[in-house]
Amino acid sequence: MQRSRSAFAVARTIDGQAIGCGALRHYSFEIAEFKRIYRRPQWPGAGAVILHFLEDVAALMGYRRVILETRAANRRAVAFYQRHGFQTIEPFGEYIGADDAHCFGKALASARRS
Repeated sequence: MQRSRSAFAVARTIDGQAIGCGALRHYSFEIAEFKRIYRRPQWPGAGAVILHFLEDVAALMGYRRVILETRAANRRAVAFYQRHGFQTIEPFGEYIGADDAHCFGKALASARRS
């Protein structure tokens, strides 16, 4: 049986209120694509926690690299990904030829296993 190589995360407050989310999906054997990373505006820092959690999960799943896309007009998201070590890459998949797509990639650190 093949194990799933995708994940969805929801960040919640201690009382259960959802404050952010994000997902990763299989793109290729060594590459995961991050999707829909979001945090509510009143919860600064939650986006970084979600991003780092998904990076750790991707590494544990055996991925060596992650890629993602955001709209070029979303300057806050572009700056966020750059602050977290993502580099601009050529458009991939459905984003090839999309004028407003800004694609990023990042190598993952090897998974730390206990």
